[in-house]
Amino acid sequence: MNRTAAQGFRHIAAIIFVAFICLTSLFVPSVPSLSGTGLCMRAVQNEQAFSFEITGQDEALITAYSGKGGDVVLPAALGGKPVTAVADKAFYGCKTVTSLTFPETVRSIGDRAFWYCTAVKSLTLPKGLTEIGDYAFFGCAGLESVTFPKKLKSIGSFAFSGCTALKEPVLPAGITRLGSSAFDQTAWYKSCSDGDIYLGPCYYRYKGNMPSFYEASVREDTKVLADGAFSSCGTLQSITVPEGVERIGTSTFFECVGLKTVKLPDSLRTVGTMAFSGCRELEELELKQNVSIIEDGAFTGCSRLKRIVFFEGMTRIGLSDSKDSETLPLPFSGCDSLEKVIYVGSQESFQKIETDPVTRALLQSLVVYVSPQDYSSDRLSAYGRDSSHDPSPNKNPIQALFGMENDYDFLMLLFYLTAGVIVLTVLIVVIVHIVRKKKKRKASDSGKEKEAEQMPKWRSGS
Repeated sequence: MNRTAAQGFRHIAAIIFVAFICLTSLFVPSVPSLSGTGLCMRAVQNEQAFSFEITGQDEALITAYSGKGGDVVLPAALGGKPVTAVADKAFYGCKTVTSLTFPETVRSIGDRAFWYCTAVKSLTLPKGLTEIGDYAFFGCAGLESVTFPKKLKSIGSFAFSGCTALKEPVLPAGITRLGSSAFDQTAWYKSCSDGDIYLGPCYYRYKGNMPSFYEASVREDTKVLADGAFSSCGTLQSITVPEGVERIGTSTFFECVGLKTVKLPDSLRTVGTMAFSGCRELEELELKQNVSIIEDGAFTGCSRLKRIVFFEGMTRIGLSDSKDSETLPLPFSGCDSLEKVIYVGSQESFQKIETDPVTRALLQSLVVYVSPQDYSSDRLSAYGRDSSHDPSPNKNPIQALFGMENDYDFLMLLFYLTAGVIVLTVLIVVIVHIVRKKKKRKASDSGKEKEAEQMPKWRSGS
Protein backbone atom coordinates (compact mmCIF):
# COMPACT_ATOMS: atom_id res chain seq x y z
CA MET A 1 0.00 0.00 0.00
CA ASN A 2 1.40 3.45 -0.85
CA ARG A 3 1.96 6.03 1.88
CA THR A 4 -0.91 8.27 0.73
CA ALA A 5 -3.42 5.46 1.17
CA ALA A 6 -1.91 4.50 4.50
CA GLN A 7 -2.18 8.08 5.73
CA GLY A 8 -5.80 8.16 4.57
CA PHE A 9 -6.54 5.07 6.62
CA ARG A 10 -4.90 6.69 9.64
CA HIS A 11 -7.12 9.79 9.32
CA ILE A 12 -10.21 7.60 9.01
CA ALA A 13 -9.17 5.65 12.09
CA ALA A 14 -8.74 8.86 14.09
CA ILE A 15 -12.23 10.08 13.11
CA ILE A 16 -13.79 6.71 13.93
CA PHE A 17 -12.04 6.57 17.29
CA VAL A 18 -13.22 10.07 18.32
CA ALA A 19 -16.79 9.29 17.24
CA PHE A 20 -16.74 6.05 19.19
CA ILE A 21 -15.55 7.75 22.38
CA CYS A 22 -18.13 10.53 22.10
CA LEU A 23 -21.02 8.12 21.56
CA THR A 24 -20.10 5.59 24.21
CA SER A 25 -19.62 8.33 26.79
CA LEU A 26 -23.36 9.01 26.53
CA PHE A 27 -24.36 5.51 27.57
CA VAL A 28 -21.54 4.11 29.71
CA PRO A 29 -22.13 4.95 33.38
CA SER A 30 -19.28 6.53 35.29
CA VAL A 31 -17.40 4.40 37.79
CA PRO A 32 -17.14 5.85 41.28
CA SER A 33 -13.65 6.64 42.49
CA LEU A 34 -12.07 4.35 45.07
CA SER A 35 -10.07 7.23 46.52
CA GLY A 36 -10.71 7.61 50.22
CA THR A 37 -12.63 4.35 50.57
CA GLY A 38 -9.69 2.46 51.98
CA LEU A 39 -9.59 0.05 49.04
CA CYS A 40 -6.45 1.59 47.54
CA MET A 41 -4.82 3.06 50.66
CA ARG A 42 -1.67 1.68 52.27
CA ALA A 43 -1.28 1.05 55.96
CA VAL A 44 0.58 4.13 57.22
CA GLN A 45 2.08 3.97 60.71
CA ASN A 46 3.66 6.61 62.92
CA GLU A 47 6.65 6.42 65.23
CA GLN A 48 8.52 9.33 66.76
CA ALA A 49 8.14 12.15 64.18
CA PHE A 50 8.07 9.82 61.16
CA SER A 51 5.26 8.26 59.16
CA PHE A 52 6.21 5.00 57.50
CA GLU A 53 4.98 1.92 55.69
CA ILE A 54 6.14 -1.68 55.83
CA THR A 55 6.83 -2.96 52.32
CA GLY A 56 6.30 -6.46 50.98
CA GLN A 57 9.99 -7.14 51.66
CA ASP A 58 9.53 -6.46 55.39
CA GLU A 59 11.39 -3.16 55.12
CA ALA A 60 10.38 0.28 56.36
CA LEU A 61 9.74 3.17 53.94
CA ILE A 62 9.70 6.67 55.44
CA THR A 63 6.74 8.53 53.91
CA ALA A 64 6.56 11.78 55.89
CA TYR A 65 8.20 13.85 58.63
CA SER A 66 6.25 15.91 61.19
CA GLY A 67 9.01 17.02 63.55
CA LYS A 68 10.22 20.50 64.46
CA GLY A 69 13.26 20.38 62.18
CA GLY A 70 16.81 21.23 63.20
CA ASP A 71 19.28 18.35 63.15
CA VAL A 72 17.23 15.38 61.91
CA VAL A 73 18.50 11.84 62.40
CA LEU A 74 16.60 9.31 60.32
CA PRO A 75 16.11 6.10 62.36
CA ALA A 76 17.75 2.86 61.30
CA ALA A 77 14.52 0.96 62.03
CA LEU A 78 10.81 1.72 62.28
CA GLY A 79 8.16 -0.76 63.38
CA GLY A 80 10.93 -3.22 64.03
CA LYS A 81 11.96 -3.22 60.36
CA PRO A 82 15.10 -1.72 58.77
CA VAL A 83 14.63 1.62 57.01
CA THR A 84 15.75 1.15 53.41
CA ALA A 85 14.08 4.01 51.53
CA VAL A 86 12.80 7.58 51.75
CA ALA A 87 9.56 7.92 49.77
CA ASP A 88 8.54 10.58 47.27
CA LYS A 89 7.94 13.97 48.94
CA ALA A 90 8.70 12.59 52.41
CA PHE A 91 10.44 15.84 53.54
CA TYR A 92 8.84 18.03 50.87
CA GLY A 93 9.40 21.71 51.69
CA CYS A 94 10.75 21.09 55.23
CA LYS A 95 12.56 24.42 55.47
CA THR A 96 13.25 24.07 59.20
CA VAL A 97 15.52 21.03 58.73
CA THR A 98 19.15 22.16 59.05
CA SER A 99 20.97 18.82 58.77
CA LEU A 100 20.22 15.23 57.82
CA THR A 101 21.84 12.04 59.07
CA PHE A 102 20.94 8.84 57.22
CA PRO A 103 21.22 5.24 58.40
CA GLU A 104 23.55 3.15 56.26
CA THR A 105 20.62 0.85 55.39
CA VAL A 106 18.95 3.42 53.07
CA ARG A 107 19.23 2.30 49.44
CA SER A 108 16.97 4.77 47.63
CA ILE A 109 15.72 8.34 47.94
CA GLY A 110 12.46 9.09 46.10
CA ASP A 111 11.33 11.85 43.77
CA ARG A 112 11.13 15.30 45.44
CA ALA A 113 11.95 13.66 48.77
CA PHE A 114 13.82 16.74 50.09
CA TRP A 115 12.39 19.37 47.72
CA TYR A 116 13.24 22.88 48.93
CA CYS A 117 14.85 21.89 52.23
CA THR A 118 16.64 25.21 51.97
CA ALA A 119 18.39 25.23 55.36
CA VAL A 120 20.47 22.06 54.82
CA LYS A 121 24.11 23.02 54.17
CA SER A 122 25.91 19.70 53.71
CA LEU A 123 25.04 16.09 53.03
CA THR A 124 26.82 12.81 53.61
CA LEU A 125 24.72 10.21 51.84
CA PRO A 126 24.63 6.64 53.21
CA LYS A 127 27.08 4.03 51.96
CA GLY A 128 24.30 1.70 50.82
CA LEU A 129 22.57 4.31 48.65
CA THR A 130 22.21 3.27 44.99
CA GLU A 131 19.47 5.55 43.63
CA ILE A 132 18.48 9.23 43.96
CA GLY A 133 15.12 10.16 42.42
CA ASP A 134 14.06 13.03 40.16
CA TYR A 135 14.07 16.47 41.85
CA ALA A 136 15.14 14.75 45.10
CA PHE A 137 17.07 17.77 46.47
CA PHE A 138 15.73 20.38 44.06
CA GLY A 139 15.91 23.96 45.33
CA CYS A 140 18.05 23.23 48.41
CA ALA A 141 19.63 26.66 48.04
CA GLY A 142 21.78 26.43 51.18
CA LEU A 143 23.42 23.12 50.18
CA GLU A 144 27.15 23.65 49.66
CA SER A 145 28.59 20.12 49.55
CA VAL A 146 27.49 16.53 49.00
CA THR A 147 29.44 13.35 49.66
CA PHE A 148 28.28 10.59 47.32
CA PRO A 149 28.77 6.88 48.20
CA LYS A 150 30.72 4.50 45.98
CA LYS A 151 27.68 2.27 45.41
CA LEU A 152 25.57 5.03 43.88
CA LYS A 153 24.35 4.04 40.40
CA SER A 154 21.64 6.52 39.42
CA ILE A 155 20.95 10.24 39.92
CA GLY A 156 17.56 11.44 38.68
CA SER A 157 16.68 14.40 36.51
CA PHE A 158 16.97 17.82 38.23
CA ALA A 159 18.02 15.98 41.42
CA PHE A 160 20.27 18.85 42.63
CA SER A 161 19.13 21.57 40.27
CA GLY A 162 18.54 24.87 42.04
CA CYS A 163 21.11 24.09 44.76
CA THR A 164 22.68 27.45 44.00
CA ALA A 165 25.48 27.17 46.59
CA LEU A 166 26.59 23.67 45.56
CA LYS A 167 30.20 23.67 44.46
CA GLU A 168 32.23 20.92 42.77
CA PRO A 169 30.24 17.64 43.08
CA VAL A 170 32.37 14.47 42.91
CA LEU A 171 30.54 11.50 41.41
CA PRO A 172 31.59 7.88 42.04
CA ALA A 173 33.29 5.96 39.24
CA GLY A 174 30.55 3.30 39.17
CA ILE A 175 27.64 5.57 38.32
CA THR A 176 25.57 4.31 35.36
CA ARG A 177 22.88 6.99 34.93
CA LEU A 178 22.88 10.78 35.28
CA GLY A 179 19.47 12.39 34.78
CA SER A 180 18.81 15.45 32.67
CA SER A 181 19.85 18.79 34.20
CA ALA A 182 20.75 17.07 37.48
CA PHE A 183 23.14 19.87 38.51
CA ASP A 184 21.75 22.88 36.65
CA GLN A 185 21.52 26.20 38.51
CA THR A 186 24.38 25.32 40.86
CA ALA A 187 27.58 27.20 41.64
CA TRP A 188 29.46 24.40 39.85
CA TYR A 189 27.49 24.69 36.61
CA LYS A 190 27.67 28.47 36.65
CA SER A 191 31.48 28.27 36.88
CA CYS A 192 31.77 25.97 33.83
CA SER A 193 32.92 27.54 30.59
CA ASP A 194 30.95 27.17 27.37
CA GLY A 195 31.59 23.97 25.43
CA ASP A 196 31.70 20.31 26.42
CA ILE A 197 31.13 19.80 30.16
CA TYR A 198 32.23 16.66 32.02
CA LEU A 199 31.38 15.63 35.56
CA GLY A 200 33.56 12.76 36.76
CA PRO A 201 32.98 9.79 34.40
CA CYS A 202 29.97 11.52 32.83
CA TYR A 203 29.50 13.75 29.82
CA TYR A 204 27.07 16.33 31.22
CA ARG A 205 26.16 18.51 28.22
CA TYR A 206 27.32 21.07 25.71
CA LYS A 207 26.97 24.52 27.29
CA GLY A 208 26.29 27.60 25.19
CA ASN A 209 25.76 27.89 21.45
CA MET A 210 27.10 24.92 19.51
CA PRO A 211 28.99 25.83 16.30
CA SER A 212 27.47 25.02 12.93
CA PHE A 213 28.15 21.53 11.51
CA TYR A 214 29.63 20.44 14.84
CA GLU A 215 31.39 17.06 14.93
CA ALA A 216 31.46 15.86 18.52
CA SER A 217 33.98 13.38 19.86
CA VAL A 218 33.36 12.49 23.47
CA ARG A 219 36.38 12.02 25.73
CA GLU A 220 37.64 8.41 25.76
CA ASP A 221 37.42 7.96 29.55
CA THR A 222 33.68 8.80 29.55
CA LYS A 223 31.39 6.04 30.83
CA VAL A 224 28.02 7.82 30.93
CA LEU A 225 26.17 10.23 28.66
CA ALA A 226 23.74 12.23 30.78
CA ASP A 227 20.08 12.12 29.80
CA GLY A 228 19.39 14.97 27.40
CA ALA A 229 23.12 15.68 27.01
CA PHE A 230 22.76 16.82 23.38
CA SER A 231 19.02 17.51 23.42
CA SER A 232 17.94 20.09 20.83
CA CYS A 233 21.52 20.62 19.57
CA GLY A 234 20.33 21.35 16.05
CA THR A 235 23.81 21.96 14.62
CA LEU A 236 25.28 18.65 15.82
CA GLN A 237 26.21 16.78 12.64
CA SER A 238 28.13 13.74 13.84
CA ILE A 239 29.24 12.07 17.05
CA THR A 240 31.52 9.25 18.14
CA VAL A 241 30.53 7.61 21.41
CA PRO A 242 33.55 6.04 23.15
CA GLU A 243 33.99 2.46 24.33
CA GLY A 244 32.78 1.93 27.88
CA VAL A 245 29.46 3.73 27.45
CA GLU A 246 26.69 1.16 28.02
CA ARG A 247 23.59 3.31 27.68
CA ILE A 248 22.28 6.05 25.41
CA GLY A 249 20.05 7.78 27.93
CA THR A 250 16.61 9.31 27.83
CA SER A 251 16.38 12.06 25.18
CA THR A 252 20.18 12.14 24.81
CA PHE A 253 19.94 13.17 21.13
CA PHE A 254 16.35 14.42 21.21
CA GLU A 255 15.59 16.80 18.32
CA CYS A 256 19.16 16.83 17.01
CA VAL A 257 17.67 17.72 13.64
CA GLY A 258 21.03 17.96 11.83
CA LEU A 259 22.56 14.71 13.13
CA LYS A 260 23.62 12.50 10.22
CA THR A 261 26.35 10.19 11.51
CA VAL A 262 26.50 8.25 14.79
CA LYS A 263 29.27 5.82 15.70
CA LEU A 264 28.30 3.66 18.65
CA PRO A 265 30.62 1.52 20.81
CA ASP A 266 30.62 -2.27 21.16
CA SER A 267 30.00 -1.76 24.89
CA LEU A 268 26.53 -0.27 24.31
CA ARG A 269 23.66 -2.28 25.83
CA THR A 270 20.61 0.00 25.97
CA VAL A 271 19.07 2.70 23.77
CA GLY A 272 16.94 4.78 26.11
CA THR A 273 13.51 6.36 25.88
CA MET A 274 13.27 9.01 23.13
CA ALA A 275 17.06 8.72 22.69
CA PHE A 276 17.14 9.65 18.98
CA SER A 277 13.63 11.08 18.71
CA GLY A 278 13.37 13.79 16.08
CA CYS A 279 16.75 13.13 14.42
CA ARG A 280 15.32 13.85 10.99
CA GLU A 281 18.59 13.68 9.04
CA LEU A 282 19.68 10.29 10.39
CA GLU A 283 19.46 7.74 7.55
CA GLU A 284 21.39 4.75 8.84
CA LEU A 285 22.32 3.32 12.23
CA GLU A 286 24.19 0.21 13.32
CA LEU A 287 23.35 -0.97 16.82
CA LYS A 288 26.22 -3.10 18.04
CA GLN A 289 25.96 -6.74 19.02
CA ASN A 290 25.65 -6.13 22.78
CA VAL A 291 22.56 -3.92 22.46
CA SER A 292 19.69 -5.87 24.00
CA ILE A 293 17.05 -3.20 24.74
CA ILE A 294 15.47 -0.38 22.74
CA GLU A 295 13.07 1.68 24.84
CA ASP A 296 9.81 3.35 23.76
CA GLY A 297 10.06 6.32 21.44
CA ALA A 298 13.77 5.71 20.82
CA PHE A 299 13.55 6.54 17.09
CA THR A 300 10.24 8.39 16.95
CA GLY A 301 10.18 10.98 14.20
CA CYS A 302 13.39 9.83 12.47
CA SER A 303 11.62 10.50 9.21
CA ARG A 304 14.61 9.78 6.94
CA LEU A 305 15.86 6.65 8.68
CA LYS A 306 16.18 4.01 5.96
CA ARG A 307 18.28 1.24 7.48
CA ILE A 308 18.92 -0.02 11.00
CA VAL A 309 20.94 -3.02 12.18
CA PHE A 310 20.07 -5.33 15.10
CA PHE A 311 22.04 -8.30 16.36
CA GLU A 312 20.94 -11.61 17.79
CA GLY A 313 21.33 -10.39 21.38
CA MET A 314 18.28 -8.10 21.10
CA THR A 315 15.69 -9.09 23.73
CA ARG A 316 13.17 -6.23 23.95
CA ILE A 317 11.97 -3.36 21.76
CA GLY A 318 9.58 -1.00 23.53
CA LEU A 319 7.25 -2.30 26.25
CA SER A 320 8.90 -0.02 28.82
CA ASP A 321 7.83 -0.48 32.43
CA SER A 322 8.40 3.17 33.39
CA LYS A 323 5.70 5.31 35.02
CA ASP A 324 5.30 7.27 31.75
CA SER A 325 5.11 4.22 29.46
CA GLU A 326 1.41 4.66 28.63
CA THR A 327 2.01 8.11 27.14
CA LEU A 328 5.17 7.26 25.19
CA PRO A 329 5.12 6.66 21.41
CA LEU A 330 6.17 3.35 19.88
CA PRO A 331 9.91 2.90 19.18
CA PHE A 332 9.67 3.51 15.41
CA SER A 333 6.57 5.68 15.07
CA GLY A 334 7.06 8.31 12.36
CA CYS A 335 9.90 6.42 10.65
CA ASP A 336 8.15 6.77 7.30
CA SER A 337 11.26 6.14 5.17
CA LEU A 338 12.33 2.91 6.89
CA GLU A 339 13.10 0.42 4.12
CA LYS A 340 15.22 -2.24 5.72
CA VAL A 341 15.80 -3.82 9.13
CA ILE A 342 19.00 -5.85 8.93
CA TYR A 343 18.96 -8.59 11.57
CA VAL A 344 22.27 -10.36 12.10
CA GLY A 345 21.05 -13.69 13.38
CA SER A 346 18.42 -16.35 12.81
CA GLN A 347 14.72 -15.95 12.15
CA GLU A 348 14.03 -18.06 15.24
CA SER A 349 15.87 -15.66 17.54
CA PHE A 350 14.21 -12.67 15.87
CA GLN A 351 10.78 -14.05 16.74
CA LYS A 352 11.76 -14.22 20.42
CA ILE A 353 12.23 -10.44 20.72
CA GLU A 354 9.62 -8.97 23.07
CA THR A 355 7.74 -6.08 21.47
CA ASP A 356 4.24 -4.77 20.79
CA PRO A 357 2.15 -6.14 17.88
CA VAL A 358 2.41 -2.99 15.74
CA THR A 359 6.20 -2.79 16.01
CA ARG A 360 6.53 -6.52 15.37
CA ALA A 361 4.43 -6.28 12.20
CA LEU A 362 6.49 -3.33 10.96
CA LEU A 363 9.84 -5.01 11.62
CA GLN A 364 8.75 -8.34 10.14
CA SER A 365 7.67 -6.60 6.95
CA LEU A 366 11.13 -5.06 6.50
CA VAL A 367 13.53 -7.59 8.02
CA VAL A 368 16.53 -8.97 6.14
CA TYR A 369 18.25 -11.90 7.83
CA VAL A 370 22.04 -11.99 7.57
CA SER A 371 24.32 -14.57 9.16
CA PRO A 372 27.13 -13.29 11.41
CA GLN A 373 29.66 -14.76 8.99
CA ASP A 374 28.25 -12.81 6.03
CA TYR A 375 27.69 -9.50 7.80
CA SER A 376 29.84 -6.45 7.15
CA SER A 377 29.04 -2.93 8.33
CA ASP A 378 30.49 -1.60 5.05
CA ARG A 379 27.78 -3.30 2.99
CA LEU A 380 24.53 -2.14 4.64
CA SER A 381 23.01 -0.77 1.46
CA ALA A 382 23.88 -3.97 -0.43
CA TYR A 383 21.74 -6.27 1.69
CA GLY A 384 18.45 -6.87 -0.07
CA ARG A 385 15.36 -8.99 0.31
CA ASP A 386 14.43 -12.21 -1.36
CA SER A 387 12.07 -15.04 -0.48
CA SER A 388 14.63 -16.71 1.77
CA HIS A 389 14.83 -13.58 3.91
CA ASP A 390 11.11 -12.83 4.07
CA PRO A 391 9.33 -14.42 7.05
CA SER A 392 5.98 -14.15 5.19
CA PRO A 393 6.76 -13.98 1.44
CA ASN A 394 3.31 -15.07 0.22
CA LYS A 395 0.69 -12.35 0.31
CA ASN A 396 -2.92 -13.28 1.13
CA PRO A 397 -5.70 -12.35 -1.34
CA ILE A 398 -6.66 -9.17 0.53
CA GLN A 399 -3.06 -7.93 0.46
CA ALA A 400 -2.91 -8.61 -3.27
CA LEU A 401 -6.28 -6.93 -3.92
CA PHE A 402 -5.33 -3.69 -2.15
CA GLY A 403 -1.69 -3.71 -3.31
CA MET A 404 -0.32 -4.05 0.21
CA GLU A 405 3.40 -4.57 0.44
CA ASN A 406 3.57 -6.02 3.96
CA ASP A 407 1.72 -7.46 6.95
CA TYR A 408 1.78 -4.12 8.76
CA ASP A 409 -0.57 -2.53 6.20
CA PHE A 410 -2.80 -5.62 6.34
CA LEU A 411 -3.09 -5.44 10.13
CA MET A 412 -3.84 -1.72 9.98
CA LEU A 413 -6.64 -2.34 7.47
CA LEU A 414 -8.15 -5.00 9.73
CA PHE A 415 -7.97 -2.56 12.64
CA TYR A 416 -9.75 0.21 10.70
CA LEU A 417 -12.46 -2.15 9.44
CA THR A 418 -13.07 -3.51 12.95
CA ALA A 419 -13.26 0.01 14.37
CA GLY A 420 -15.69 0.95 11.60
CA VAL A 421 -17.97 -1.99 12.39
CA ILE A 422 -17.97 -1.06 16.08
CA VAL A 423 -18.90 2.56 15.34
CA LEU A 424 -21.67 1.55 12.92
CA THR A 425 -23.09 -0.83 15.52
CA VAL A 426 -23.11 1.92 18.12
CA LEU A 427 -24.78 4.32 15.65
CA ILE A 428 -27.52 1.78 14.87
CA VAL A 429 -28.16 1.22 18.57
CA VAL A 430 -28.38 4.98 19.14
CA ILE A 431 -30.77 5.49 16.21
CA VAL A 432 -33.03 2.62 17.32
CA HIS A 433 -33.03 4.02 20.85
CA ILE A 434 -34.00 7.51 19.62
CA VAL A 435 -36.75 6.19 17.30
CA ARG A 436 -38.29 4.09 20.05
CA LYS A 437 -38.17 7.02 22.44
CA LYS A 438 -39.94 9.27 19.91
CA LYS A 439 -42.64 6.66 19.23
CA LYS A 440 -43.24 6.23 22.94
CA ARG A 441 -43.47 10.00 23.45
CA LYS A 442 -45.84 10.36 20.46
CA ALA A 443 -48.10 7.60 21.81
CA SER A 444 -48.13 9.28 25.20
CA ASP A 445 -49.01 12.68 23.68
CA SER A 446 -51.80 11.10 21.59
CA GLY A 447 -53.33 9.52 24.68
CA LYS A 448 -53.33 12.84 26.49
CA GLU A 449 -55.09 14.55 23.54
CA LYS A 450 -57.87 11.95 23.51
CA GLU A 451 -58.33 12.31 27.24
CA ALA A 452 -58.56 16.10 26.86
CA GLU A 453 -61.18 15.78 24.11
CA GLN A 454 -63.35 13.47 26.20
CA MET A 455 -63.20 15.57 29.35
CA PRO A 456 -65.75 18.33 28.31
CA LYS A 457 -68.28 15.73 27.03
CA TRP A 458 -68.23 13.94 30.33
CA ARG A 459 -68.79 17.19 32.20
CA SER A 460 -71.70 18.31 29.93
CA GLY A 461 -73.37 14.91 30.29
CA SER A 462 -73.48 15.34 34.04
